Amino acid sequence: GDVVPYLPAYPGLRGITVRQLLTHTSGLSNYADDAIATGAVARKTTPAQIIASMLARPRDFPPGTDWNYSNTGYVVLGQLVESVSGEPLAQYEQRHIFDVAEMHDTFVAGTPGRDAAGPFDGDPGDWSWYYACGDAFSTAGDLARFDIALMRGKLLGPRTFALMRRTVPFATLAPGVRDGLGV
Repeated sequence: GDVVPYLPAYPGLRGITVRQLLTHTSGLSNYADDAIATGAVARKTTPAQIIASMLARPRDFPPGTDWNYSNTGYVVLGQLVESVSGEPLAQYEQRHIFDVAEMHDTFVAGTPGRDAAGPFDGDPGDWSWYYACGDAFSTAGDLARFDIALMRGKLLGPRTFALMRRTVPFATLAPGVRDGLGV
């Protein structure tokens, strides 16, 4: 259903579902393109500021009618996780994903004692811009541990995992294309 009951501070999200956020069919514009192009990533931001700036724009299309990759959707999903769990997103990820999957070399930017600058040749800007959509760092071994934990049911129950794997036809991507939740 609609995400607004879980995020009442954002009534402009009315009509958007969790599945639409996960499948990039929400109609929300991708904030990252403009933030990087204009240099806004050099300044600190918050998820609330990112969401508010995108809600001030017209939607790219009505929810569920088309597809367009959107990091804004991931920011909304991060806020949704915080709202439902009562935990900061990075803490939730650590406790419910990284620890459970035994991902000891994975961390979120800003984690004390961990340097997120290493993999980049240039300056990516302030990490606050990558909340929920690019602020986690991992190793190939930890990504394999994540996959194993996911497949063995340590991260999701069978019903949720089945929903994650379910695809639906989505002709606006291309004829015959089926879209799912990233698996």
